[in-house]
Parts: sequence; C-alpha cells; structure tokens
Amino acid sequence: MKNMFIHRRAVRFGLALIAFTGGLALTIFSFQGSATEQLPEALIRELNQQYVQSFLNADAVLYDKILADDFVCLAPNGMFLNKREFLEEVKKGAATPPKESLEYFRTEDVSIRFATPDIAVIHATTPFKRKGGAGKVNQYTDIWRKRDGRWQTISANVTSVADTTSRYRLSGIPIVQK
Repeated sequence: MKNMFIHRRAVRFGLALIAFTGGLALTIFSFQGSATEQLPEALIRELNQQYVQSFLNADAVLYDKILADDFVCLAPNGMFLNKREFLEEVKKGAATPPKESLEYFRTEDVSIRFATPDIAVIHATTPFKRKGGAGKVNQYTDIWRKRDGRWQTISANVTSVADTTSRYRLSGIPIVQK
C-alpha cells in the first residue's frame, strides 16, 4: 500500500513537471514569436532594393558585398551558379540586361518572412519588358542570413513565369506568350 502511495505521488510530480516545463516551453515559444515580429523588416527591404539595383546596374562590386561566400543561384535558364560563377556572369554582362535596353522593370508583391531571427525569406515578382520585345514576368525567392551581425544573401532562385496570371494581363502590362 505504501508503494502505491509513493507511485501515485511520483506520477503526480511527473505530471506537474511536464505541465511546468510545457508552460515554460510555451512561454519561450511565445517570446520567440514576439521577437520575430520585431525583426528588421525595413533593413531587409532596403537590402532587397540594393540587390535589385545591383542587378539593374550589373554592379559586381555591390553584389560581392551582399552575397555570402556560400551563395548559390538557380537562374531562370536553369543554370546553377555559385558566388564566383555568378559574379563572372555579372561582369560579362550575361546575368543582367543593360538598363538602357529595358522599357520597364518593376519589383512588385515583395513579401518578407523571417524563418528564424537570423534568416529572412523574400518572395517578389518582377514584370519587365525589353525595348522592342515582349513583356515578361519573373518571380524570385531570395534567402538572407545574418552572420556575425551582417545580413547577406545565401540563395537566389529566379523563375520565369510561363503562363502569367490574369492579374498581369489585366493590369496593363503587355504580356506576349509564344
């Protein structure tokens, strides 16, 4: 009988400990959630603009600063490039169109999410048109990581949108499909 009493007490203590640690875990999780809401979205938005300007200006020097050494890019043509290869393409002018050749280039629907306090994911749409050419739309996902107090891009994935949505056709952006 005494062993049964001790066993019940141990079970109650175990349940109380689980409840306490569960509450502690929920408190920690809630704190992380509120910390995530206060992350530097404005800074990431500015860095994204710098990235876009690097693209439009074929600025390999700025790219070199904002791309992490382990950066990788999946380009719309299917090429998978590391940082060195990507910068070589930029320097050759192969990775970016000359700004003068564009009738327009816009960055729209920019969405920034924080996977962790040190990892930001950006999704955006870039409708553009080359002079004398057809309008096109790309979508991109960039992943930024904060290391040693500095945000850098670790990954970029740019996808050409083959079948554009009616949203783009109705917005006045001339989209021509072949």
